[in-house]
Amino acid sequence: MPGKILGLDISEDSVTAVQVLSGLKGYQVTACAQVIIEEDGGLEGALKGLFEQMDLKSDTYLTSIPAEHASYRNLQMPFKDTKKIRQTLPFEIETVVPFPSEELVVDFTIIERADESEVLGVSVRKAYIAEYLAQLQANGIDPDVLDIRCVPTVSWLLKQEETPDNGLLLEIGARKNLMILFLKRHIALIRAFAADEVAPASANSDVSNNEVNTLAPEEIESRLRTFCTNVQNTMHAFAWQIKKEIRPEKVFFTGSGALYPDTGDLLKGFLDTPVEQVDLRGNRKVRFESGVARVWNPGLMDNALALALRDDRQGQGFNFRKDAFE
Repeated sequence: MPGKILGLDISEDSVTAVQVLSGLKGYQVTACAQVIIEEDGGLEGALKGLFEQMDLKSDTYLTSIPAEHASYRNLQMPFKDTKKIRQTLPFEIETVVPFPSEELVVDFTIIERADESEVLGVSVRKAYIAEYLAQLQANGIDPDVLDIRCVPTVSWLLKQEETPDNGLLLEIGARKNLMILFLKRHIALIRAFAADEVAPASANSDVSNNEVNTLAPEEIESRLRTFCTNVQNTMHAFAWQIKKEIRPEKVFFTGSGALYPDTGDLLKGFLDTPVEQVDLRGNRKVRFESGVARVWNPGLMDNALALALRDDRQGQGFNFRKDAFE
């Protein structure tokens, strides 16, 4: 994807934009901004706020859907041919969601391919996608890709040689928490959880001058413990479902919760697993303009950057710009 690429990461509480310039030698990050979604202004108001902070006009737009607006089903398909899976999956999904297949856009990733393939199917209601796209297009943004939040971040991790085969990404947000489990270097499970705020998303990417958190340390610890308990219970149920042992070798974390300095130590203690904060600045093919480097915070910006670096030819991901929305 040559030229200017805009990664637009939209969550329940904020919109984050990262613009990169793609060239033969890699990518240069030229601009970034984050705006809080206020109740009275909604997504449209946040997008207008972004336009006031940076020039969003780009050659390519890549964005994502908040994970809680999708439905996830792990299914066994009786064949391994991708075309057959694509044709059959909507009808399989229809049996486990309360909507007919005609009202859904369905995508999938193959977890394990054999005589019977293990598939992660994801469905989103067409009505939601239509409304979502209309809001973006009304502000001059017509995205080539609609992925699921944080999946591009996991895809980036899986391209790194040092990433273990089995691991877990935790995104700690203001209103929602998210877990993405990968097994044998394939995304296997996605779950979103309602959450009390652990650390506030900041409308100002230069968080060094902001108060990181107004909660007492014991309150933050309690909320992270609750999230980790939910994660462990979810993995235990999934292990029972697939009849396999699940042991993540490392936990990666990102999101506004990463602004709290003790988050990594707390997660390590609760999950009894090595922990590492995601930081895409280690990518040798990515350079930052000096002005961007001064205000960059990986916990707030990395998901948008991972979107901008997303490559359809490699890695894993979903795209709901298909069928009627292609």
